[in-house]
Amino acid sequence: MTRKKSHERINNELHQSATVVLGNLQRIERALAPGGKLFLLVPDKRLCFDYFRPLTTTGQWLDAFLMESKIHSVGAIFDFSANFVQKKNDDLPWNTSEEIIYERLSDSLSYIYENAKLLCKRNEYHDIHGGVYTLHSLRVILHDLRQLGLLNLSEVFIHDTVHFEFFMVLGFNDTLRSSEERLDLMRNVLKG
Repeated sequence: MTRKKSHERINNELHQSATVVLGNLQRIERALAPGGKLFLLVPDKRLCFDYFRPLTTTGQWLDAFLMESKIHSVGAIFDFSANFVQKKNDDLPWNTSEEIIYERLSDSLSYIYENAKLLCKRNEYHDIHGGVYTLHSLRVILHDLRQLGLLNLSEVFIHDTVHFEFFMVLGFNDTLRSSEERLDLMRNVLKG
């Protein structure tokens, strides 16, 4: 039985439950019809509880893809839990001018570490933001994957952060960006 290809897909869990984001994107890419589009709505780490977490890198996507991870690693669970923060009034979206309160999910880093090891030992999935992005950091990752020939989808449309999420539409495009354009993308990551 041949499956009908889709013209549109929506994914708003790129950051969250996916441990192998690249593999998921490749499956969606295969399911898209020519001219099809993938719509992404992704939390901006600067405006949610991921505030103090470092940005996800292309290398992390490649590691997870090659290791075929089904669950988050001890390190990923630890980083999420140990660096979780919330705002005074806990509303979204965050206003970066407001005071941010550093609040761990637990007072004990030892507890966080032991719990992460236990979840992994049991081979249990733990729902965390496995990826942490800003608009431009995700653009760098997608650029790199196209350059490596691991993904054919590229930006068709982007919209900067509104409230606490940014919006991106991916589609098929034959044009590859140059290394100079990658440098510009990386500079934009630093600008915020």
